Amino acid sequence: MAKKILIVEDDAVISTMYATKLRMSGFEVTEVENGADAVMYLDGNVPDAILMDMMMPVMNGFDAISMIRSYIPGAKAAKIIVFSNLDGDEHQKRAFKLGADGYMVKAETTPAKVVAFLGELLGDGETLG
Repeated sequence: MAKKILIVEDDAVISTMYATKLRMSGFEVTEVENGADAVMYLDGNVPDAILMDMMMPVMNGFDAISMIRSYIPGAKAAKIIVFSNLDGDEHQKRAFKLGADGYMVKAETTPAKVVAFLGELLGDGETLG
């Protein structure tokens, strides 16, 4: 059964690029544009992992992680991977304190690296495309 990934990203080009690579690697992918849309989606849907941008309109990633971990019991099992260009230690510490399980800096990664990271994180060595 395919692992489910929620991409929370306001840049459509980035979202589409990563979603395409993830789908080609065997993941089931849903895309939303901001933290508020992610919270609404998670009220009834539980992905295996969430790729969360931090700087988005409506609700930023920090607030979304806090809401997900505090108020959506079904989504607490989902792994949250911050996927942002905020690369300072203070941002990473804050994200982990709120409940993130991983942190990737967009400028330092590729779609293939995200697929490999998710494959390792979710224990699915076959989705390392």
